[in-house]
Amino acid sequence: MQKTRRETILEIIEKQEIKTQRDLQEKLKEYGFDATQATVSRDIKKLNLIKQPVSGGSYKYARAVASEERFTKYRSIVAESIIKIDHAVNICVVKCRPGTANAVCAAVDAIDINDVAGTLAGDDTIFIACRSERSALNVENELQSLLEG
Repeated sequence: MQKTRRETILEIIEKQEIKTQRDLQEKLKEYGFDATQATVSRDIKKLNLIKQPVSGGSYKYARAVASEERFTKYRSIVAESIIKIDHAVNICVVKCRPGTANAVCAAVDAIDINDVAGTLAGDDTIFIACRSERSALNVENELQSLLEG
């Protein structure tokens, strides 16, 4: 039942602009699923749905970009700009070519790596605050894999 409901949610958000959990809950009811708001919320989280802007300044639910697609999109800017990656405790330090740190930082933010708490860019250096030392190592490894293509 759970799998079918989640498949139905994906089908609904592909075909219609669903702006709230309540809207999704009502649509699910039309498809024969009597789901609570808490269930809908858990499904949204499990499906990694995001809020995507639509015309008029509102937002709708959409599928998140798959991680490989995210990496592919930003691979070239990272590969061309990063010189060196290191970490110290929970901070990942990324040395970039002069003037490219902001673009690389924006790419790291867009990739939305779970282990990243926040980023800060200068002209040629990025500090990535991670949730733990292990997280910093994971981020370093993910960025290194982008460099190696």
